[in-house]
Amino acid sequence: MDKIEFDQLIDRIRSGDDEAMEVFMAEMEEYIGGRIKSILKNRGISSGNKLEDLMQAGWVGVFHALKNYDTASKAKFTTYATEYIDPEINRTLKDLKTIIKTRDPILAYSKSYNEISPEEKKALEALAIIKLGTSQKGRDLTAEERKEKLEERKIYTENDKFPKESLVLQIMEILRSATDERHSITVEELKECLTMMRIVKFNNSFIESPNTITSTIENILNELDPKEYTKDNDDDYKIKYRGYDNDELIKKIKRAEGKHEVTDFRFVQPFSYQELDELIQAVSMSSYLSAEEKDNLIKNIFDTCGGYYRSPFWDGKHLRFNPSAIHGRFSKSSGNSEKDLMANLKTIQTAINHMWQIKFTFNGYDSDGNLVPTNKNPHFFSPFHLVVYQDLFYLIGLWSDGTNKKIYHYRVDLMSDVEILTGKNNKPVRIKMYGIENLPIWNCNWNPEKYLSEHLYMAYDEPRDIKIKIKKTDYTDIYKWFSSYTKTNIPCEEGYDVIIVKTSPSMIVHWALQYSSKVEILDEDIREEIRKEIKKLGEKYE
Repeated sequence: MDKIEFDQLIDRIRSGDDEAMEVFMAEMEEYIGGRIKSILKNRGISSGNKLEDLMQAGWVGVFHALKNYDTASKAKFTTYATEYIDPEINRTLKDLKTIIKTRDPILAYSKSYNEISPEEKKALEALAIIKLGTSQKGRDLTAEERKEKLEERKIYTENDKFPKESLVLQIMEILRSATDERHSITVEELKECLTMMRIVKFNNSFIESPNTITSTIENILNELDPKEYTKDNDDDYKIKYRGYDNDELIKKIKRAEGKHEVTDFRFVQPFSYQELDELIQAVSMSSYLSAEEKDNLIKNIFDTCGGYYRSPFWDGKHLRFNPSAIHGRFSKSSGNSEKDLMANLKTIQTAINHMWQIKFTFNGYDSDGNLVPTNKNPHFFSPFHLVVYQDLFYLIGLWSDGTNKKIYHYRVDLMSDVEILTGKNNKPVRIKMYGIENLPIWNCNWNPEKYLSEHLYMAYDEPRDIKIKIKKTDYTDIYKWFSSYTKTNIPCEEGYDVIIVKTSPSMIVHWALQYSSKVEILDEDIREEIRKEIKKLGEKYE
C-alpha cells in the first residue's frame, strides 16, 4: 500500500469508517510483526513465549502514531509510525543491565543455554552485558558489534567457584525476580538463570551441578517454609513448589515410598496480581498526587513484584494514564497544596488516634483566589472522624469550648496551621465530651456513609425523612447520593415509585432543582421552599 492509499485510509478512519479501520489493522499487524522480527534478529534473541506482549506494545505505538500523523507530510505512515512502534517494543523487552532486572527474566534465553550455538551464546551474553547497548551515535549496536564488545570484556573465567552463601542469595534473587503466582521455574531453568546472572554480574560462567542446585533449593525450602502443610498455614509459605500442599519435600527427605519430585518453584510475592492492579489503579486515579509522585510510587510498587507483571497504567518508566485527565476537586483552586493537605491529615489522624484536641485556622477564598482566614481567632476542636465527600476531606467533631453543643465538620484542605493542642504542661489536651444526645459520632457503631447521606452537601441542619417520587429507571441518582432509602406503597402513576430518604431538608431543595427532570419532592413544606427558589431564579433571569 503506497502513501496515497494509506493517507486515504487514515482519512476514512478519522471520519468513523469501521471498514477502513479493519483494513488498516490487518495491514499494520503484518508491519508490526516485521518490526518485531527485525528488532529481535538485530539483538540476537528470540521472542520466546512473549510474542503477544511485543505485538501489544507495537499496537500501542501504532495508535499513538495514528493520533499524531499528518497526511500532508511527506513521510508514509509506516515510516512515521516506526518512530513510535520500535520504542514501545524496546521498552517491553526492557534493558538487561542484569538478567534479574529485566521485566521478563526468561526472555533473554528462551532456548536452552547449552543448546544454542556459540555465536548465539556470545550475542546473548553481550546483549545482557551492555544492556541492549547503543553506539555513540545513539543507534542500536548490531549483533556483530556486540560480539566484539563481548571479546573485549573477556568474560570467561570457568574455574572461579562461588561460596555456598552466594549460591543461596543468587537463587533467592532469581526466584524473587523470575517467578510469581503465575510463573514457576524448574531446576534446569534456574541453572540457566544462574549462568546468565553470573556472566552479567561477575564475568564468571561457572555453574554448580544440578544436584548441588537442587539440594540448595531444598535446604532453602526447609528453612523458610512450614514443616508440614495445613490449610491454616498456606499464607506462611515464602516459596511454593509443585506438591507443596502434599508435603512432597518432607516425603522426599524421609525417602517415603513412591517418587517425590520437588520442582516448579515460585516465590510468594508481597502482592498478588489483583492487589498490584488495585494499588496501581488507586495511585494512578488519585487527584491528590502529582504526576511525578505517581511515577515514583508506581515504580516502587513495581520493584516489589516479579518480572512478569504488567499494568496498562505503566510503561516501565512513566505513567500511561494522563494525570490531567482527572478532574479532582483538589487542584490549585481547591485549598492548600497536596503536601499541606497530607500533613494536615496526618496531624488530625494522630489526634483522633490519641483522643487529643487540635487547633487550626479555617480559611476561605478572596477575589484573587488566595486563602484568607474566615476568623482571626483559631478554632479549638475535638476531632472524631475524617471522611471523604465528593472528593474532599472533611473533619467531623465538636467545638472544644462547649459553647455550641453541635456536631461540626470542616473541609481539611481549607484548614491551615493545624497542630495538636497542648496545655500548660506542654502535654496534649484530651478531647472533651459534652451532653449531646447519644453523641452519635462517638458511638463505635457510627456509620459514616449514613452520616454523609443525611448531611447532603455537608449541610448542618437536622436530617429528616423526605418523600421523593422518582422514575423506576432513575435509581442510579439515588444510589449516587444516599446510602439507603425506603420504598413505600404510596400510589402514583405507572413507571414511578415513592421512596423516603433521610437527609438535610435545606439542601434537598437544591438537590431537587439539580435533578428536576427526574425527581419530585412530595413534602409540602419543602415544595414551598422549592417554589420560592424557582421564583427567585425566574426574577434573576428575566
